[in-house]
Amino acid sequence: MRWRGALLAAGTALLLLAGCSEIPTSGPVRDGATQVPDEPAIVFLPNPPANGAKPADIVSGFLQAGAGSDFSVARQYLTKDFAADWNPGAGVIVHDKPLKVVQQGAQDVQVDVPTVATVKSNGAYTPSAVAQTLGFRLQQVSGQWRISDAPPGIVLAQTVFERTYKPQALDFFDPAFRRLVPDVRWFAIRANSARTVARALLAGPAGPLTGGIVASAFPDGTKLESAGTASDGTVTIAVTVPGRQPSKQVTDRMQQQLLRSLQLQTVGSLRLLVNGEVAPTAPLLQVQGAVQAPVVYADGRFGTAQSTGSVSEDSVLGKGVASQKPTAVTVSARQRLAAVRTRAGQVAVVTPGSARVLDPRTGLSAPTLDQRGWTYSVPTEDPNGLIAISVSPTRQIVDLGATTDLGGTRVTAIEASPDGTRMLVLGQRANGDQTAYVAGIVRDGRGAPTGLTTDVYPLGVPSGTAIDATWVDDADVAILARAADGTDSVTTQQLGGLTTPAGRLSNAESIVGTSSKSDLRARDNTGNVLEPSASVTVWQNLFPNTVDVSVLAVQR
Repeated sequence: MRWRGALLAAGTALLLLAGCSEIPTSGPVRDGATQVPDEPAIVFLPNPPANGAKPADIVSGFLQAGAGSDFSVARQYLTKDFAADWNPGAGVIVHDKPLKVVQQGAQDVQVDVPTVATVKSNGAYTPSAVAQTLGFRLQQVSGQWRISDAPPGIVLAQTVFERTYKPQALDFFDPAFRRLVPDVRWFAIRANSARTVARALLAGPAGPLTGGIVASAFPDGTKLESAGTASDGTVTIAVTVPGRQPSKQVTDRMQQQLLRSLQLQTVGSLRLLVNGEVAPTAPLLQVQGAVQAPVVYADGRFGTAQSTGSVSEDSVLGKGVASQKPTAVTVSARQRLAAVRTRAGQVAVVTPGSARVLDPRTGLSAPTLDQRGWTYSVPTEDPNGLIAISVSPTRQIVDLGATTDLGGTRVTAIEASPDGTRMLVLGQRANGDQTAYVAGIVRDGRGAPTGLTTDVYPLGVPSGTAIDATWVDDADVAILARAADGTDSVTTQQLGGLTTPAGRLSNAESIVGTSSKSDLRARDNTGNVLEPSASVTVWQNLFPNTVDVSVLAVQR
């Protein structure tokens, strides 16, 4: 076979059944290749079926051919009738170890896939440790074995998947249309980006964001007519919308979703046609603010930590928070509100001129606060005891335990997302295993929380003991864990994406994010505030020998 000769000539080991043949090259990208920025070019050379190949070899070749730039070679492994029916776009199974191909009788082949993730047809990525078994039926065509039945979709090795697919955030609005919420999908690099993204955006959110957790400016029934990118980089999207011509407010929101989803930097880079009419240019919605200084409780004062070693007291909430002698704080300057766990282990809410205990239970996890003024509180040893509390305009307490069990036997941490649409949960099962996920926050028509979605984003937990978790930004979370040797490490994970190491530190007790990766910080057991170094391999003290911090606050 020609790919085998090429690989052996280059001195490269061939991994059969790894999803494709991969050939690094420094030359130009040839037909059927994908060039990844800052990576060596890789050329995929799928082979047509060899004469006389056995059923197991036909299936192996078919799986390898699924990594080509198109699926024309892969279809050569199929019978004519099945080639017309097979749908490679139905999804991707990603594996990290060689596949096991076993012939079952004369016409059947079974393939065991050591799965690490699956990708649906809409690009939604889900980590999975559940191995899958795929069945293939073959028949002879003019004396040659061909596949007459196979599962839809393709199978790719993890290394190949990460080089040929890329994550793309589709942006929807929170239900109040105040902030954009990213919904990360994975699309083939070879695909028409503008068309792929626009079509997926119009199809709506996926997973835990469905069912009203987020909103779209595009009405149901909106159809994509065309999508393309001009030589000057301008993207033109044409859609038809049922019913009346949308208002400028609606077309502005449509453009804001498209601008962010298409990763366009200027409003002039997008031209939107709605029912044949060019929509007026919309303002670019700014979501991320400037890097925020850490807000802390230290030496009996609550406010912003200064590099000089002092704390600049918060003029609105500082005295009220400090009066509770907090052990955990989430503060929202915009809402002039703070949720506090007191030294007694209860939860208090602080507003200008007022500080009162609203959850008198003890042994509570650190409370969290969303963008609508709701504080969430749960006992560490009772995952079914989640409640939501509001103090504006009147005091309300919603028992979420009737609809929501956070799972496991112990709650380590909960934290609402910066946009208020999702909840991060870190806990422990009865057998000691860690559990971590993100669920959508379900609300009624007035915006009051009624529970969490059962559909979740599962999160990978580092080996060892998970200590704390936080939101890095609207799309990523971070988990702080301690290994058996006492070493602490941080990993970040994109929801619907991959896990990335984020450095090591020592004796950490909590980790806090605000709105960007630049604001990710931790506190150690001696009161130091730590942040990732430029190399992101180790964390360093933000205020060496100056500020002795008792609590590092989450800022919302």
